[in-house]
Amino acid sequence: MNMQTIERTALTQLVTNEKYARKVLPFIKGDYFSDKTERTVFEEISKFVDKYNKIPTKTSLEIEVQSRKDLNEHEYSKVVEVIKTLETTDVDFEWLVDTTEKFCKDKAVYNAIVEGILSLMEKIKIEVQMQFHLFSLMLWPWVLIIVSAMIIWWTQNPDSIIITR
Repeated sequence: MNMQTIERTALTQLVTNEKYARKVLPFIKGDYFSDKTERTVFEEISKFVDKYNKIPTKTSLEIEVQSRKDLNEHEYSKVVEVIKTLETTDVDFEWLVDTTEKFCKDKAVYNAIVEGILSLMEKIKIEVQMQFHLFSLMLWPWVLIIVSAMIIWWTQNPDSIIITR
């Protein structure tokens, strides 16, 4: 049983409701779809509308998906399965547009936060690497001094070297 989500409802309306598609398609991005299968369907819908200036049929989507090189057989089957479930549903247009707008805003904010966190983590990683590098540069002279002192001591006290078997 497929639970109806705003993502799935939007995909359905993008292939069955030209008025909706024209109104919201410029604002929806592929990375708003967390499910790779749904993202792939969206990408194909978007490419089709860009190329032909009309909404695709399910058949045209299925054929277009066949030419994708980034899907393995299992992923391809899942995408086709989703396409086949895109049936006309009775949805209030204003509600759908409002809900889609909220979905897009929420996803944009979420993606910006995640991107900011990843960027901060990368900066922290670079800073830690620099600090470690500086620490190791400061440590090397001490290592050389200690090793040199040990070598000098052993050369002056050869009898103190104990070799065990």
